Amino acid sequence: MGKRLTKTELEDIFANILIARNISFKRQYRICTNRRWRCDFFLDQLNTIVEIEGGQFIKGGHNSITGLLSDIEKYNVISI
Repeated sequence: MGKRLTKTELEDIFANILIARNISFKRQYRICTNRRWRCDFFLDQLNTIVEIEGGQFIKGGHNSITGLLSDIEKYNVISI
């Protein structure tokens, strides 16, 4: 198995794919004015939000129960 990529590396790969396909996007797009929530990508033409989930097996802020619950709350709000 090869080297595990970081979330940032995965985001860079995804951004390069979007650029190659002429899809406009914004990175770290603020999705809620009264919260500090940001999404990894907002695809303007498609009106679509993309979150790159990485590092499920490392200890990070989004892998704790509190972090996961916060992410779930964010996903629920933006899906409406």
